[in-house]
Amino acid sequence: MIKRIIIIGLSTLVVTVAVLLALLNFSGTTERLAPWQKKVTFPIKVVIDGAPSKQHGLPNAVWNIFISNNKEDAAPIITVKASRGVVDEGPEKPFCEFDVIKLVGRPLIGTDWRMGHVIKDLSPYRDKTVILRMKLKADKPVDFSSASVYLYDGASVKGVSVKHLDQSWKQISLKVPVSQASKVLEVWLRLAIHGTISTKAKIYMADVELDVK
Repeated sequence: MIKRIIIIGLSTLVVTVAVLLALLNFSGTTERLAPWQKKVTFPIKVVIDGAPSKQHGLPNAVWNIFISNNKEDAAPIITVKASRGVVDEGPEKPFCEFDVIKLVGRPLIGTDWRMGHVIKDLSPYRDKTVILRMKLKADKPVDFSSASVYLYDGASVKGVSVKHLDQSWKQISLKVPVSQASKVLEVWLRLAIHGTISTKAKIYMADVELDVK
């Protein structure tokens, strides 16, 4: 089916198209929790009207790890663990470590690796703007042909591409409105879809925050 897409911004368009393709039922593909590791617990800080919210904070957010591919061994093998350490030369805090131990050496149609948390109680978010922030880095320079960070509300997708990481923390930020029609709010980090990761590396995520205004 051919859809007409109005180009608003190249980066957002690429991410949106990639996400929408992943949500389709590819012929011959299966989507499942990653067989080697299904989830990890990692906190999401929630800030409402400028103040951290204990009531709606997500200190024990469960992130599910999904793959979707044509063959059992087609997806990159990425192990994930939650740890504590120094971020930006500050005090110790949680960070998430992704260890890419098997590469996608060439683009593979139907191959997807992503990790996300689903928020079902939208009462703090409805009719407000949500800004997702997180920091990413790697232990060595690494390029991604299809990585992204995105939010999904059950109907639409907003995301930003992640093309390159190195040893310096990269701040990721994106803004979305949450309407009364929104069914869920899903936070996703995708490392590969129909694409490649340039080298085996350790990738780190920290300071995940939802700023609600």
